[in-house]
Amino acid sequence: MNTTKSKAPPARERIERNIARDRKTGHYLVTQYNGYDGKVAIRRTVTCETLQEAKAIRDKHEFGRKYEGKATINPKITVTQCIEQYISEKNLEETTKSGYRIRLKRISLFPLGKRRVVDVKKIDVVRYLDGLEREGQLSNKTINGDRQLLQAVFNYAMDCEIIPKNVVNLTSKKQEDIFEGTALSEEEIQSLIQAIDTCQDKRLKAVVCLGALQGMRRGEIVGLKWEDITMSAEGAKISIQRARIPVTGTLIEKNPKTKNSRRTIPLQSLTQKALEEYHAEQSEMGILGEYIVLANKGTPICPTQVNNMLNGFLKHSGLPHIRLHDLRHTCCTLLIENNAGYPVTSKYLGHSSSRTTERVYTHLRDSLTDNTVGVFAKIFG
Repeated sequence: MNTTKSKAPPARERIERNIARDRKTGHYLVTQYNGYDGKVAIRRTVTCETLQEAKAIRDKHEFGRKYEGKATINPKITVTQCIEQYISEKNLEETTKSGYRIRLKRISLFPLGKRRVVDVKKIDVVRYLDGLEREGQLSNKTINGDRQLLQAVFNYAMDCEIIPKNVVNLTSKKQEDIFEGTALSEEEIQSLIQAIDTCQDKRLKAVVCLGALQGMRRGEIVGLKWEDITMSAEGAKISIQRARIPVTGTLIEKNPKTKNSRRTIPLQSLTQKALEEYHAEQSEMGILGEYIVLANKGTPICPTQVNNMLNGFLKHSGLPHIRLHDLRHTCCTLLIENNAGYPVTSKYLGHSSSRTTERVYTHLRDSLTDNTVGVFAKIFG
């Protein structure tokens, strides 16, 4: 006899930010945050009859705290507590919150995290940043990320009028190493494509083509859906509208990296062929889904799995190791070397501006020829 009891559903159902629904009464509950008292968040709950009323009360409370000087912070709040409150109040993407919480955990282990915000001096911040640098476990780019978060949090504390100035602004950024990606030559990318042709996993060929010929980022590749591929009299096109990235073990969908990353580009013939082969393979296996690149069982694939797929194939085939993002570097390099031009290449890759493309690829010659399709047609025939 099975005596296992089924787990009862939670009494409240989250509707959206700071709003939950009581399953028993059907009322909507608005949580209002009003700073910290020691280590405990000051909050109150308002009960509403309708969701519209709940949204209005929440938005009015948040507007008052943000724009009418009603934001409150306990004067004794520590740096760690202030970061926690900053994360909870700001309308941040989940990926940003996740990254901030990692930095918060690190800061909380140092004396700086335990100091009251009103007592923090420039030397406290300098000691924290220098301490991270001396440990040698983190890159200067990561350390500068911690400084940037502290800068934003202390600006927030200024807005709440508990400190007169931002001492983090008095510190200096660490010198970051300029990273240079690897770009394969025409012969090397041809060899890679030929090797992948013999691979039974057709999705790997699709991934390589999307990276090397379409210049897509990893998140864009795993966020691409079949509906984003369009066929017209002008030729096949691919619309990059979203990205998927892992957060705390789950996958979320988000907008591309920058405004210019939302773009439509011509679908190269070799990419189209790879996608058609992969689509046919998916149909045979009965695992078609809305996303193009899927896990073996037809479920959404984790971005890190795509890296592992490529790394495993390169190792098994005896080919030189490259990062998945190096395929994007390869795409940019091939376009510039074959006279596609910086403005066109920048638009093709979805860079924020052509300056970004020039800064990374200043060693390559420039031209204004708009012929991205012709470039790859010449290389791959």
